[in-house]
Amino acid sequence: MISPAEIKKQALKWWKPLLQSFIREDLFFPKSIDRIGKVKSTHVTARFELLQQEIEELYRCSKNQTGKGYQVQTAGRNFRRTGSHELPDAVVFETIEDYIAFTGCKKEWNIFLTNYNIIKNSIPSLHDWTLQNCL
Repeated sequence: MISPAEIKKQALKWWKPLLQSFIREDLFFPKSIDRIGKVKSTHVTARFELLQQEIEELYRCSKNQTGKGYQVQTAGRNFRRTGSHELPDAVVFETIEDYIAFTGCKKEWNIFLTNYNIIKNSIPSLHDWTLQNCL
């Protein structure tokens, strides 16, 4: 099961594409991570306590608990030995505010907005340059 630290690592890889989509005025969110470590039937029986701890950690840092950040999406899974369970299936950042709050990039985001607006208003011909040099 994916951890909050691994989610943050993956989410930070989206920083430059996020800035570029903002400049192009494209929608970037919602953005999801689907590869979170699917639960197998052997995990439910053999590693139940560890699996439960991993799921609790995933929820503890989620928007479901904190009000900001990623949303945990679940899916019903049916196992022959243990029956049906609602298990995490994906994590989703629904808005840019959720993304900024979870990654801790509020300061960087505000600096980007300030600098981009200055460039856009002062020298509009640099639009293409800002796409390539947004970092």
